[in-house]
This record gives sequence, structure tokens and C-alpha cells, in this order.
Amino acid sequence: IGLAADGVYSGRWLPPYTLVSPAPNDALIAERGMYIHVTLGLAAASAGVRTFGEDRVQYWREAASGHNRFSYFIGVSLAALPRIFLASLHFTAIFAAMSLPYMPLHEMLGIIFLVWFTIYGVSCLISMLVAKENAPLIAVVVTLVAGTLCGYANAIPFALQYMSYARWSSEAMYYKETLPFVDVMDVKFSAKIWEYSLERYALDYFIVFLYGMFFRAVAFGFMLFRNRDKQV
Repeated sequence: IGLAADGVYSGRWLPPYTLVSPAPNDALIAERGMYIHVTLGLAAASAGVRTFGEDRVQYWREAASGHNRFSYFIGVSLAALPRIFLASLHFTAIFAAMSLPYMPLHEMLGIIFLVWFTIYGVSCLISMLVAKENAPLIAVVVTLVAGTLCGYANAIPFALQYMSYARWSSEAMYYKETLPFVDVMDVKFSAKIWEYSLERYALDYFIVFLYGMFFRAVAFGFMLFRNRDKQV
């Protein structure tokens, strides 16, 4: 993905040079965003289901012993954060070395970390709903579908794409990847093709974080109320 997407952006020039600008190549940044999210889904989803799926019997035993269920959930979730960070750092370092993105490295690490964090949340939720033998496959499929809802596929209704975390993280990536060209090329015109906004970068980060917290909150609810007979 990185080698294929090196130096990908070339939009139409700003007036008065618009008519003499070369053919724009403004699609590959959005396409690269989809590839990144699909890759992250493949890498993170199958590992994320093990956060709670592998220790379900241990949780039932501790809950039956009177241990605080919320403390258990928070403790396991916090223990997974170093693994999420190291995996995000690994992915970001390799990707940046291969593609030399325009986005600053620390900001790319931040958005990759949030996407990884959210995928782990999706995986935790799925691990609460299905058998552990099926959870990795289902989690991968769900995150692959979510990754395609990043804004690149215009055939998919944008109202549906706004329901995916990938839509917001891709928008943040698109903004940073095109920011060096705002004084030369019509970046806003390119962004309108994918319905991206260039004026809510911080909000994009925050919404991706909210998705990760939402999935974990729902997973906690299922952890409490499913298999109640094994927790008493």
C-alpha cells in the first residue's frame, strides 16, 4: 500500500491556472485511506477478540466470588492499551517508511492508534456475543465492512458511511495529506468528491475515540447481563 501510494495527490490548480493544470490525481489519498482501514481490520480484529474472549471463564469465576465487574472490565481494557500502542507504532513506522506521507508522523500515529483502539472495541463486543471459535472471523468481516465505509466508495450512500468510524478517521487523514497543497491546488474541490470536510480535524479524532468508548460500553453491558447464571 505504501509503495503504491507514494506521492499520490495532484489536484487541479487554483485560479488563474485552473485551465492549464494537468489531469488531477486526487482519488488515491481516499483510496489509500480505505486500504489502511482494511489492513488495520485484518491486523487488529482477530487479536482484539482475545481481550475478553479467552478469559471469559475466569471472569465468571471472579464475578461469582463477588469481585467488582466494572473494575475487572476497566483493568483488562487498560492492560490492552500498551499492546494497542505498540501495534500502532509498528504499523505507522513501516507505513511511513514505505510511503513517506505528508501527514506528520506523530499525528498519523495518533489516528492509527485511535482506529486500532476502536477496532479492539468492536472485537470486544463481538467476543461477548458469539462463541470464541467464531469471534475472530466475524470480527474481521465486520471491521472489513466498516473499513470500506470510509468515504471512498461513492456507490455506498454517504448517510451509511457516516455510521462508520473509518469515515471520520479517513477524513482526518485526507485533511492532513492535502494540507501542504492548499496554497497551490483546489483542495476543497477534491474533498467535495468524497464529502470530506477540511474544517473539523479535531472533531474527527474525537468521534473516532467516542466510537471506541461506545463499543466498549455496549460490550460491558453484554458482559454483565449475558450468562448471568454463571456469575452468581
